[in-house]
Amino acid sequence: RRGAHQPLLVFGNGVGDRVDHRRESLGLDPALKDEVGAVDSEQVRAAAAAGSRFVVSPGLVTEVIETALELGLEPVPGVFTATEILAATAAGARVMKLFPASCGGPSYLRALRGPFPTIPIIPTGGVRIEDVQAYLDAGATVIALGSELVGRTAPSSDTELEWITAQAVRATEAVRNGALSTQVSG
Repeated sequence: RRGAHQPLLVFGNGVGDRVDHRRESLGLDPALKDEVGAVDSEQVRAAAAAGSRFVVSPGLVTEVIETALELGLEPVPGVFTATEILAATAAGARVMKLFPASCGGPSYLRALRGPFPTIPIIPTGGVRIEDVQAYLDAGATVIALGSELVGRTAPSSDTELEWITAQAVRATEAVRNGALSTQVSG
């Protein structure tokens, strides 16, 4: 189980296939597999067959949650409103992806924490490395960085992979610094 303020790095845009060999150097479980953007049962089944442990969806798709739970995967639906959080919880989801987080920012996450103090919430979508501390202070369980971390297209060179590695190091340092600040002030 992940502790509070541990980075969760979700690789999209074809990056996962190119960085599997670098997962250990980034401090990730080399066996961790993920599926980003599952929007139907077929994609969830494909993720399970590939060894995924969880599926992330861009929105609240009850079919994705139900299929993931049937297959023993952790569904992480995209939500933005309190109503969507309630619906996702009712469908069986335990972890929520706040998407797009940048539309409301850390203050919006803080407001959601009022009625949902114990539900793990992962802000993603427009989150910048420089925003990590503010999201942690607002109650983020973990931080997910997408294109800020890996760019908008799959890497095509070692130089691009090195840039991603450098971004991952910056992101990890930001999370660690946030966790240390929280421990000192809390």
